[in-house]
Amino acid sequence: MYQTRHTFASLMLSHGEDPLWVARMLGHTSLDMVFTHYGKFIRNRSRKDGGKFLEGLKEAEASASWKDEITSDT
Repeated sequence: MYQTRHTFASLMLSHGEDPLWVARMLGHTSLDMVFTHYGKFIRNRSRKDGGKFLEGLKEAEASASWKDEITSDT
């Protein structure tokens, strides 16, 4: 049984599933166990460059400039 749970958690996390969802599926009430035992399978866990935030910021800026172009043409 333990091996099945480990395989499930490892596969889900390595394919980008939300760690909180995986923790809940395993019956854990917090992320502590998931990060302790399965942290190496969590995508982008070791990357601390803020890449996702910067992508979102660029999208927001592009969206704002697009709206400015529309309102300035009228």
